[in-house]
Amino acid sequence: MSMPDGTRSFSPAVFPAALPVRPAAPDKRRLARLRHCDALELAADDSAPGIGRRRIAARLTEWSLPEFTDAAWAVSSELLANSVAATQVVQWTGPVPPVRLWLRGGRAGGRAEDLAGGRSGWPGGRPAAPATVAILAWDACVRAPVPHRAGADEEGGRGLALVAALSAEWGYYYPPETPGKVTWAIIETP
Repeated sequence: MSMPDGTRSFSPAVFPAALPVRPAAPDKRRLARLRHCDALELAADDSAPGIGRRRIAARLTEWSLPEFTDAAWAVSSELLANSVAATQVVQWTGPVPPVRLWLRGGRAGGRAEDLAGGRSGWPGGRPAAPATVAILAWDACVRAPVPHRAGADEEGGRGLALVAALSAEWGYYYPPETPGKVTWAIIETP
């Protein structure tokens, strides 16, 4: 659908946000193969998505994975915004719990320094190996994420559809070691 300013809005038909049938964690072996990792604990307030985006941009640059920045910004913003919103609707008897963000990333088949910039150290170079970035967000609320089919005039409600469109896979699970849920997305070479 075209907007008055010429931009296009998201359509549920274009960005389906099929919720996984049941909670499922990402493949632990796949995550373990991603050599870089970072974690961040944030206040469950409106500043969390912006702080998370800045941290992700810095780490992806350090890890020689800058091609993931746009997709990772969008996905982390949605996951963190949903975590903050879920946390804020609960009436906590004590302090409001934080939200947490984990980032993992790496390239298959080689050291990052050898593959940085699409070069392998071979004369003339070769394209960099395929890469993957995983983004996980925890909140203390056990309510499952629910995709919303936003109407054409609604400003919000397309976040999980965007996550689904930008990710090779996504889902949520209930970690056994702590109450709450983790919502996650795996982004492959964009």
